[in-house]
Amino acid sequence: MRQKIAQYQKKWMSLIIILLIFSCQEVSTKYYQCITDRNISDVIKAYTVEIDDPENIDNPGLIILVKGVDDNEGYVLVNGNRYTFPGLPDGSSKLVPDENLQAGKEGWYSSKGSDELTGKVIIPLPGVSLKKGMNSVVFDKMADFDGYRVLDARLTTVTETEPKIDQLTYRIVTRGESTKIDDFDFVVNY
Repeated sequence: MRQKIAQYQKKWMSLIIILLIFSCQEVSTKYYQCITDRNISDVIKAYTVEIDDPENIDNPGLIILVKGVDDNEGYVLVNGNRYTFPGLPDGSSKLVPDENLQAGKEGWYSSKGSDELTGKVIIPLPGVSLKKGMNSVVFDKMADFDGYRVLDARLTTVTETEPKIDQLTYRIVTRGESTKIDDFDFVVNY
C-alpha cells in the first residue's frame, strides 16, 4: 500500500513540476521589427518590414518611439494608408522638482527638463492591407511643422482602437547607440 502511495506522490510531483515550468514561461507577443529604408528620402523616417504570415496579426498596429512630435504634426503611411498619431506634451507639464533631490542626483535633471521627452506611441492600423513579404512604413510631417524623430518602430498585434501615448520618460534610454523599444521598456519599468 505504501508503495502505491509513493508512486502516486511521484506522479503528482512530476505533474506539479511540469505545470510550474510552463506557468513560469513568459508569454511573448510576436512582432515584426521595422528596418530603416535608406532608399526613400525627403521624409522623417522610412522603414520596410518583412512579414512572413500576415494572417497571424489579428489587429495590426505600430509601436513607435518618438521625440519632439507636436499635436497634428506626425503621420505614418503603411502600404499607402495614412494614420495620424498624437503629439507628446510640450514640456509645460514637466515635473516639479522634489525638494529632497540634490543637484546631480537621479531625477533632478529630468525634473529640471534638461532631457528631451521620449514617448512610446501605439498606432492601431484598421483597414491596412498587410502583404506577405515587404511592407512599407513611412513617417512624415504635416506642412509648416519643424519635424520630429522616430527612434524605433515595430509592427505587432495591438488591443487599442485609437492612437495613444502609452508611456513617457525624460530619462536617457541609451547612450551612443540606437534606442530600441525594449531599451525604453527596461528603463521605464526599472
